[in-house]
Amino acid sequence: MLERTCGLLAGVLLLVTAAPMAAAEHDWQGGLTFATVRSERGVNLVEDNGHRLVPGAGIWAAYTPGARVCLEAEVDAFFPQDDLGLIGATPRHKLLAVAGARVGQSFGRLGLFARLRPGVLLSKYDLVTLPPVSSNSTDFVVDAGATLTYRLSGRWMARLDAGDLFIPSDQRNSHPFEQHNLRLALGFGVAF
Repeated sequence: MLERTCGLLAGVLLLVTAAPMAAAEHDWQGGLTFATVRSERGVNLVEDNGHRLVPGAGIWAAYTPGARVCLEAEVDAFFPQDDLGLIGATPRHKLLAVAGARVGQSFGRLGLFARLRPGVLLSKYDLVTLPPVSSNSTDFVVDAGATLTYRLSGRWMARLDAGDLFIPSDQRNSHPFEQHNLRLALGFGVAF
């Protein structure tokens, strides 16, 4: 699965970098994002054929040093709704922080970008014991996918992100996300 994802990203990068592109109009971008992660087990707000959609929200910022390359960072908070499937453990929150590169091409108002962003997933749990105990875990993650942007006006934009939130298999037992997780996000931002 990871090999196919990397191959798809490489193909998109070749396509979008082959066409000429004008220099970036604005060096900095930032905004809000509303995300979901499709998880195999544990937490749910909405069920989808045995999978769970975990809702979240966050902020993103990006710097464009060149015409096709963008360096970006994103922080999302996810809010699990029920137990993990572990006896006596209730998730309180998850914080996803990723930073990396986005490479692509803009075609007028529309932009298509491939992205690769390593980061961490911080989780906090309440263990049902007497007295109650909190437990934390930190997991390495890689977010690989695509971003579609649309300029609403001169500075305002909307973006749609889709990708694979990959967690190495030796770490996946410490939280409700499985090894490969579909991550979707809708964001709005401003260029300055």
